[in-house]
Amino acid sequence: MWENGDKITKVNSRGNPIEVKNALDIPSANIYTFGNSLMTVNAINANLSDLAYDGFEDYSTVFYSRYSFDRSTFCRIPEHFKLDGTTDIDPVGLDMTVSHTGNNSVRLNVGGEVKYTYSSNRDRTRPERNNRMTNGVFRLEDGDINPGFSPDPNKEYYLSAWVHANDRDRSSFEDLAEININGSAYTANGAIIDGWQQISGTFRFIGREFVMKLKNNSNKQVWFDDVRIHPFHSNMESYVYTPEQYRLRAKLDQNNYASFYDYDAEGKLSREKRETELGVYTIKEIRSELPK
Repeated sequence: MWENGDKITKVNSRGNPIEVKNALDIPSANIYTFGNSLMTVNAINANLSDLAYDGFEDYSTVFYSRYSFDRSTFCRIPEHFKLDGTTDIDPVGLDMTVSHTGNNSVRLNVGGEVKYTYSSNRDRTRPERNNRMTNGVFRLEDGDINPGFSPDPNKEYYLSAWVHANDRDRSSFEDLAEININGSAYTANGAIIDGWQQISGTFRFIGREFVMKLKNNSNKQVWFDDVRIHPFHSNMESYVYTPEQYRLRAKLDQNNYASFYDYDAEGKLSREKRETELGVYTIKEIRSELPK
């Protein structure tokens, strides 16, 4: 007897599956970065358009630019979730010296803000092939392209991110920074872990345009990193890689807490650390050598 298995419904430009439905019709989705080569997000019980993750690691590479309409002659694939105004030349205030995971975060000066703007989920139709052929030229429609982040008004979503400020005397960064989604503000809560505090909350999106702002409400610099959105009833993990060798640098679990991976000079895994509400702890150390 034949039984239905997993069904791939969307692939990216390299043929990697980015949306799959199992035998029970439950979707799972993956987001790839670094030229659609490395999986950055894996989520269960979510569609591709439900997911958003920005670790600020893949901004200044040659792989992507969200906007390429002016002097560019290259046809580049639009990024799934990137800050507005991002180009390869101007990576919107990225800081390569401060980060929650990986190498980069986004730094906001006094009163500064950056934002993401995306359209809400809408019907994407694909007209028949013959109706789009003109003199042997095939015309692409919006429905032919894999969607970016497009929140569904019928779903509840979970937001999480990390914020940092150079102020060791504070017990909370609540009044220093916020994430604002279409007028609703979310601030930091919980423990400060190695200088970073999490912002989290749930929301339902209403309207046609999704606007999310990262805002600095203080008189000092703040940093944001590992911004994530996924359906409340889904399970999401995200991955951070080194930009040089593309080694796994960190894995963020369903609560957006990180496991960190260190490597020795030979590129072998040497240490695993885990982030908890009580701090970052070393879980495993690995040492190896060849017999003489």
